[in-house]
Amino acid sequence: MDRGALLFCVALGTVLAALTSVASSKIGEPDSNGAVAAAIKHYLADFVGMEAIEGEGTSFGPMVLCVGSEVPLHMEAIARDLADTVIRPIAEGACRIETVEGDFGMFTAIINYYDASGAEAAHVTVADVSCKNTTTCIVDIDSRGSGDRLEMRRKGRTWFVGERRIRWMV
Repeated sequence: MDRGALLFCVALGTVLAALTSVASSKIGEPDSNGAVAAAIKHYLADFVGMEAIEGEGTSFGPMVLCVGSEVPLHMEAIARDLADTVIRPIAEGACRIETVEGDFGMFTAIINYYDASGAEAAHVTVADVSCKNTTTCIVDIDSRGSGDRLEMRRKGRTWFVGERRIRWMV
């Protein structure tokens, strides 16, 4: 093999190795924030319906959602993934919290959440997220009175619920 052909093979090998490395780093990382966004969307759809979440045929505007988290999340990525819905997630730290104490049956206090403008907001806590691979993540969501585990599966760029179960309930 002549020197020019050898240099071409070495250069081609280097380029292919670099491209493989870049592709595997992007493909190999689980999209835990995407799984959380989809889990939140499906979780809230149980209360108001998927049509309402997607803004179809509804009369109410944006739904501000205070999101607490016991794991690191990127709220900007979650908000971007929910941009085509009525859900407007904000970090719990940006919400005003009001505790009302009293006798509420099984509760001795109820916590109400408000956005920066003082409008009432919904609330969930992402208790845990664990991704087995790039297409399967388990998302634990807690709200007032219950906690659910959603197994999120990804096909292409879309996340959907594979399984769902109640973790705890008051």
